[in-house]
Amino acid sequence: MTITNEATGEYAKCTFKAKGMFSGRSEDVVVQTFDHYGDELPLGLVGKWTTSLTMTENGHPKDDEIWTVDDLPTDAPKRYGFTTFATQLNEITSMETHKIPPTDSRLRPDQRKLEEGDVDAAEVLKGRLEEAQRKRRKEQETNGEVWEPRWFRKVEVGEGEECWQLKEGAENYWEKRSRGAWAGLERVFDD
Repeated sequence: MTITNEATGEYAKCTFKAKGMFSGRSEDVVVQTFDHYGDELPLGLVGKWTTSLTMTENGHPKDDEIWTVDDLPTDAPKRYGFTTFATQLNEITSMETHKIPPTDSRLRPDQRKLEEGDVDAAEVLKGRLEEAQRKRRKEQETNGEVWEPRWFRKVEVGEGEECWQLKEGAENYWEKRSRGAWAGLERVFDD
């Protein structure tokens, strides 16, 4: 997996180590960093993606453990075994309130019901959302419209390799979010 800083061209290459056919899954990961010329930088990471990551310098581990997995919350079974971090990913912070688009997946009513433990209501709401999505797609097809991503564009980054890149300009996601200006976006989670 490669993670690229589009502003500088620097990138990190994450390699998840494979184990043999009969030795189970590997949790080992190595992260190398590169400058925009493709030259390897001295700092990297090594560890297990399930427990901890340690900083490396020139390929040698340092004493700097920079990340460790958190303990599970006390109500982990009710939270699907997610870590505290994972359970917070769906939260809407005060900084984001009234700034996120109506299409943000954190606004999904079925997800909220599932988080509240109301599986039956979540299932009903999910069915409604899927039916509405099928209806919108059919209307687009009937009208000869082709769906196009609003915030990303597909770009080629090598021979036969593609990635999705955030669109730039005055109407990009972050500009609109800073203003909380979402006119023209379909409210996909409304009944």
